[in-house]
Amino acid sequence: GGATGIQVVPIEGAGAPTSIPTAGIVNSCSSNPSTGQAVCTANTNDVYLINGHTLTNTLLSSATGNAFFSGGGCRNCGVAVNGLTNTAYITVGLSDSASGSGIQALNLATNAFGTPLRLRHIVSENISVDAGRNLLLTPGEDNSYGLVRLSSVGDLLTEFENSTIGGGGEYDSSASDCTTGIALASNEFTSNVSMADLNQAVFTPGSGGGIGSWTSPHNVVTLDGSFAAGISGISVAPGGQHMGILTGEFGGQSFAVFQLPATPATGGTVPALVDYAVVNNLPNTPDGASFTAGFDPHTITAYTSPNDGRAYGVIADWATGTPSWLAVIDLKKIQGAPRIPGTHTVDTSVYDVLASGAIRYVAVH
Repeated sequence: GGATGIQVVPIEGAGAPTSIPTAGIVNSCSSNPSTGQAVCTANTNDVYLINGHTLTNTLLSSATGNAFFSGGGCRNCGVAVNGLTNTAYITVGLSDSASGSGIQALNLATNAFGTPLRLRHIVSENISVDAGRNLLLTPGEDNSYGLVRLSSVGDLLTEFENSTIGGGGEYDSSASDCTTGIALASNEFTSNVSMADLNQAVFTPGSGGGIGSWTSPHNVVTLDGSFAAGISGISVAPGGQHMGILTGEFGGQSFAVFQLPATPATGGTVPALVDYAVVNNLPNTPDGASFTAGFDPHTITAYTSPNDGRAYGVIADWATGTPSWLAVIDLKKIQGAPRIPGTHTVDTSVYDVLASGAIRYVAVH
């Protein structure tokens, strides 16, 4: 997009949205739920630290050029926070890296950056962290599902590649159920979700200065439904619900809710979805406009409510060129909605997603 600034929007409880001005165009934010601190990245080298509704610090990453994706280029391209070690991971463009990209760790206790890890494979548009296994997930558009080993204090150690999982498109985003070890990747331009079991992963160190590799039982699941530019954004709500949400990009209105297994697999068992439900069209927003999904790096996330314990997905719209509404989606209600017979598609002709409370809209401004 072309607009600067960040909106802090309460989606549960009282309060009104707050605007935080920024110098750069922000593409991603992530936060540590233990400290409440948020980290946001701009398309430039800017990294913004936010406490509550206040921008407290602006730092500069070590990006030396743009990383390039099918949806565009960026110097800083995204961020994920490891809550256990209080470390942020910034995806950056690096002109001297084999892939033109890499990852840089930021210690949020000291505001000190580590040395960037130069990646052989292009970094994912949406990285994620499995803090309990000390892994960072980075499936990239060259169709290697990359894993980066982390130290016990959050430092970036070693890149591992895996080009055997498949999926038919190009990997766009990562997600993980950290309680069971199921790793997922969206396959842009397809309706496929790639899955691998990190509990059963085998890591092989690299030789002669090369990167390592990893393998595990894996699977590709093809979903009913059509998604704009294919399945692009994907997120799993942390906690014990084992539920997630996925969507397209660039103006799409469809999304799917999926249920993952509740227990870790063993003995070579191939990971699979327990169930999923597709909604082909989000309803119009309260101002009467059509809902329009955002661009890269995907305006979607998922969380488990501290108030009612339910898992929710959140998608920001882009109808006006900047977000105006958040769709807050009760994942269990969508999963339990009536479906068109013989399909996984929610029958919205008999199930009102707004009246039922399965979806509600929250104003951004």
